[in-house]
Amino acid sequence: MKCAFFKTALFIAAAPIMLGHASELNHYAPAIYGTRDFFVPSDPGLYYSQINFTYLSDQFNDGDGNAFSSLSIPGSLDLSRTISGAGSFSLASARGSSFSFNYQGSRLDVAGGFQRNTTTTATVSLDAEIMARLRTQSVTRITVEDLDVRTTGIVPTVVWSSDTKVLGGRLGGMISLPIVDMSIDARLKATTDIKGRLDGRLTARAVAQLTAQSTVDGTITITDPDGNRLDFSGGQTFNTGATVGGTVSQSFREDFSVQHESVVEIQDSSTALGDLFVQPVWVGWGGDHYDLSISDGFFAPTGRYEAGALDNTGMGFWSNLTTVAGAWYPFKSRGTAITAAAAYEVHSNREGVDIRPGDNFTISWGFSQFLPLNKSGTLLADLGVSGYSIFQVSDDTGRDVVYDASIHDEVHAYGIQGGLLYVPWNATMTIRWLHEFGARDRFVGDMYVLNFAKKIW
Repeated sequence: MKCAFFKTALFIAAAPIMLGHASELNHYAPAIYGTRDFFVPSDPGLYYSQINFTYLSDQFNDGDGNAFSSLSIPGSLDLSRTISGAGSFSLASARGSSFSFNYQGSRLDVAGGFQRNTTTTATVSLDAEIMARLRTQSVTRITVEDLDVRTTGIVPTVVWSSDTKVLGGRLGGMISLPIVDMSIDARLKATTDIKGRLDGRLTARAVAQLTAQSTVDGTITITDPDGNRLDFSGGQTFNTGATVGGTVSQSFREDFSVQHESVVEIQDSSTALGDLFVQPVWVGWGGDHYDLSISDGFFAPTGRYEAGALDNTGMGFWSNLTTVAGAWYPFKSRGTAITAAAAYEVHSNREGVDIRPGDNFTISWGFSQFLPLNKSGTLLADLGVSGYSIFQVSDDTGRDVVYDASIHDEVHAYGIQGGLLYVPWNATMTIRWLHEFGARDRFVGDMYVLNFAKKIW
């Protein structure tokens, strides 16, 4: 029947580079819908169906429909920064006959024969400024070295058909809740080549000020090198000082290139409930040579979902699904059936992010032929072919859409089916295989389905 199976495209979230090249996918999985399963059962009652499916993929197609093997992402950076700072420090000596300070080759000397109460202080102020500009060009190449996506599900489904008439058609309904097991095994290699240039200028300014001071309390004699004497009496002060300053400015430029390689290994698996599907409206009309049905249902986000997680088993949004299906039986026995169905999906916003997936339109088709396996005709073989096409028909919307929303995903599939129908039990078993092709902006793979169905009341 129908179910919400794990959205394998969540793998893309494992590589942010790839995220910008993939859009949202839909709930409806037409591959698990049998050729004759679109129509309200002609025999009123309650039916149980168990759908077992496995989806395998080792390829992701880009928006042009080509197999994604590598992706080159150009990048650039133009960054300017100015860094400045200032500081000062002082030196002092209570006694001493000389003090020297060297700055950019200039020497300041202060000397004296002070014997006491002499203080010599040097104060240096320095401030510097660096102005730099960094410009780079980079190319990052992402290569998929290995990819294996597997999704397996068991979908218990209850179908009912009644004698109630709506516009002359039989009223029925359906409900299903899948259990999904998924696993992802992938290896990505990223190589980044960076070429850049760093331009800058360093400017440093410094000022040094030296002061020598002696205060005499009483009488003190200072003798210079020539023997000349200077006498000071108490309370007198001797001062001498000097100031020197200068600026240093220097430009610099450096070209560089860097290559960085990294490997991302992705291995994840989980088992949990999927999204609930309820189809409360299902009306069918039939005759000797035809069946027609109209249905409307919804998917509820009951599966495990966390934005950006790889092990989600649900989609994280609501969907409404409206389906119109028809069948033509060339012979009154209805042993030969040609069927077609059209389904339209409308989605709500995804939980945790501001993204509303675009609407989807799905066309399913099939051919089924019953062949009797015994003389009484109670055991029949069901052989046929089937296929589908899924189209995204409107853009994804929302503030968190970071990819090109004008690229709409699509995929097509064809396959074969075989089954058995035992009429006295009103029971069927069907095996189907469908191969996908022509995918754009999504995974492409193979679906294997085994269905059991039986009337239980």
